[in-house]
Amino acid sequence: MIVKKLILSFIFLFALAVHVYAVVEASDGGEVSDFNALTLYKRSKFLIGFEVINYLYKEPGLMKLTGTKQGLFIEWVERKDNWFSALQFRFMTGEVDYDGALMDGTKYKYNGHPDHYFECKGLAGFVIPALNDCLEYRPYCGLGYRCLINKRGDDPRGYDRESQYLYLPMGVNVKYKCKKELTFDICGEFGLLLFGIQKSDFKEIIGEIIENKQNKGYGLRLSCKISKVVKKTTFFIGPFIRYWNIDKSDEVPIKILLVNGELVDGKSYEPKNYTLESGVQLGVSF
Repeated sequence: MIVKKLILSFIFLFALAVHVYAVVEASDGGEVSDFNALTLYKRSKFLIGFEVINYLYKEPGLMKLTGTKQGLFIEWVERKDNWFSALQFRFMTGEVDYDGALMDGTKYKYNGHPDHYFECKGLAGFVIPALNDCLEYRPYCGLGYRCLINKRGDDPRGYDRESQYLYLPMGVNVKYKCKKELTFDICGEFGLLLFGIQKSDFKEIIGEIIENKQNKGYGLRLSCKISKVVKKTTFFIGPFIRYWNIDKSDEVPIKILLVNGELVDGKSYEPKNYTLESGVQLGVSF
């Protein structure tokens, strides 16, 4: 429900901004655009910027991780005629607070876990111009990889976790170009999980590292952006949301450590979970 409301809010705000600007442009001489809408990808482009996000990871019941992260993103885009390809890289880091339970169900909290992830994607797509080249539709697809590392080794009751996702991103970017080299963008993306693996480092607790495979899940992304060209350099800013919904993993046998120190037979699995990131990015392209 939260994700649905956020997506609808983004779409409404973007549509309202484009409509208002178009009205202003039309009232100022009747022209909507005074430059070629395809100039953004007429040559190679390098983009770099900074992101700040509010992070939430949630499992059924009480367990959740919350915090603020910040990081860097880089993108390289090649354009040939109406076809384009892109390479993207993102690194985010910060600290998160754990609110959940121990392996035996005892409620437990711990603050300040180091948490970071990096992500890379290769994309390819084509451009569909419209409205006298004032509007572009750019559908695309590709291959993505995400690796998240949560450090809880300093927690006497915690352990380090590593999550890896290989996924298929599919999306479309809609770009509306106005006068004075100002551009509005909205981008929606669906990511289909192809393969995931969760590594839990229990060496300090039960003496082994547990691996669970994850094969079902998906991701959703939505971003809005306003760009302005100043002396051949494009500055941009905009909000975004990123969402992952991952099903329960397979199960593997383990020993469970009780509060009294006793080890009993049990099973380990990664519960169904979702991750929600909302934030803003600021950057430049050359």
